[in-house]
Amino acid sequence: MAIEIESIHCPVCGPSEQIHLFQKDGWNIVRCSFSSLAMVNPRRKNSADIYASEDYFNDERYYYDYAGNKAAYQKGFRSKLRLISRHCSKKGKLLDVGAAYGFFMEEAARFGFEPYGVELSRTAADRASRYGHVFHKPLAEVRTDARFSAVTFIDSLEHFEDPLQGLTQARAFLEDQGIVAVMVPNIDSLFARITRTKWHLLLPEEHLFYFTPKSMRLMFEKAGFEPVYLGTGGYGRSMAEILRVVFRGAGLPLQVLEPALCEYPCRAISMMPARWAVPGAWHRSRRARHSGRPAGDKESPPP
Repeated sequence: MAIEIESIHCPVCGPSEQIHLFQKDGWNIVRCSFSSLAMVNPRRKNSADIYASEDYFNDERYYYDYAGNKAAYQKGFRSKLRLISRHCSKKGKLLDVGAAYGFFMEEAARFGFEPYGVELSRTAADRASRYGHVFHKPLAEVRTDARFSAVTFIDSLEHFEDPLQGLTQARAFLEDQGIVAVMVPNIDSLFARITRTKWHLLLPEEHLFYFTPKSMRLMFEKAGFEPVYLGTGGYGRSMAEILRVVFRGAGLPLQVLEPALCEYPCRAISMMPARWAVPGAWHRSRRARHSGRPAGDKESPPP
């Protein structure tokens, strides 16, 4: 069956010049000349359909064994929650967008938050509901009177068909002085620039956008947020998953080593100055505080 495709404008700038960077698996990766946001264009239409299957969390193309790597993921989640806690004025309700099996929600409860989640996969949403209330629907369709101290997008905003719309929707759920916390692929990182089409986060059927510090600043400000933190951030991965990423598609029988290697979490290296990138710190973390400005108000571009 043929895949439907669609062409898009930059969600920050609208119609603008787009510079072709390279092609990956038959998909063009382009960059907006003003915002610096990179994106798949044209892209697969209705890309969210791939998350409806349980295979997404048990497939070598995506997360080959999400449940089996729980300990490593949670080690990384704890480092994110320590940072969120420093910028969150109070620990009330937390909404995790893209909750998967709920491992971040579980850790959030240990940090004193009341966890909620948003998850598209029915199977994953059922598992995540062990740790709190989960909305099994897109963020745009969530209806709740609850207001949140924090809304988190940990490795999920790049999957959105319109990430600016996702941030604007998150803003509506925040209580006064609430924060939104985002972790996304940084295409300006040294590792991404060196590896180019071999970059492990370049997954054009699911990762529709690739961010830079500049594009994150512009997007946050356009969504009505006041930036309070920007930095490189590591994340927890087991040795088994690291090998899977490095040798993806090579056909090596790594499964014979996985039972042992899944027991060894590897904490990624991170460095605070946003201009630096270190192998293992391939994402940028961004923290923004609810500013009270109407969504859509434009700020002057940052220097």
